[in-house]
Amino acid sequence: MLAALGVTILLAWSFQAPASRRTKAAVDLLEDARRESPDTLWPDALRIDWYLVQTSAAPAGWTAVVRSRSNDGQFIGARIMYSDQVTRNGQVVRGAGVISREHYGLSPSLTSGQYNAWWVSGEGLPLALSITLADDSITTRGSYQREAVNTPAPGNYLPEGTSDLMAWRVAQTGADAQFQLILNAKQTYKDMTLFDTFRMRAIEEPGRPAGAPRRVRVSRVGARMGTILEFDKDGTVITRLEDGSAVRTELTEREALLKFYPNALTVLYRSVSGDLRNQIRRLFTAADGALPEDAGPAE
Repeated sequence: MLAALGVTILLAWSFQAPASRRTKAAVDLLEDARRESPDTLWPDALRIDWYLVQTSAAPAGWTAVVRSRSNDGQFIGARIMYSDQVTRNGQVVRGAGVISREHYGLSPSLTSGQYNAWWVSGEGLPLALSITLADDSITTRGSYQREAVNTPAPGNYLPEGTSDLMAWRVAQTGADAQFQLILNAKQTYKDMTLFDTFRMRAIEEPGRPAGAPRRVRVSRVGARMGTILEFDKDGTVITRLEDGSAVRTELTEREALLKFYPNALTVLYRSVSGDLRNQIRRLFTAADGALPEDAGPAE
């Protein structure tokens, strides 16, 4: 009996010890980022990275990742995703896609912020989520929730808007880190906030040439599948590849993306608000033809 108990304890420890080390690695990465100069974490002017979602048949959507600073110096950003319908036999159906939006604002210390998301469920229902991070606590409120849910923020909680940033830090340091995240589609249950545990692990590549892309594998703990992120030397995600999938999300030039989705810039502009909308309007003026006059006014 005692021998069996000892084996059980040893097995439990053998699983918990690596997880504990990965959690500490995540906490250390977050603390290091909070001590750094804001200029090394976030662009000080509007930046838009455009991505095409590539299938074996044809492009099946696009993503725009936007980052900038607000007038009061806060980190602000958005991720706008347009997804075409893809049939079971892999055919892309144009003109019947859906748009998902994520907006966020963060303090330069990454200790407080606001996140809002809007998307459509598989059943066609419009859904929304709000997350507020402040004073080491998280307040969430999802669609059809009467009251917000408040919970303490775990030490390895990854603030919304920083996942690519932390994955790049993992790539730079060769770390193996474990973060707590809140998924849009599974954020609360009754009066509890539901966290999912994700592992970010640098992929070791002996003999990798200097300046060659760095890769990180991101996966939910307990799941067989994950995502491989490939970064250029400056920390920009250039490729996202889902395990077991032929779909690739690839960094591209805006002009190349607009050949397939000519209204993408207008959709992006109409999907953001406040400082981001005003900055996009100033960058893409109607005078150069990039942003149509009927796209809508600035705010």
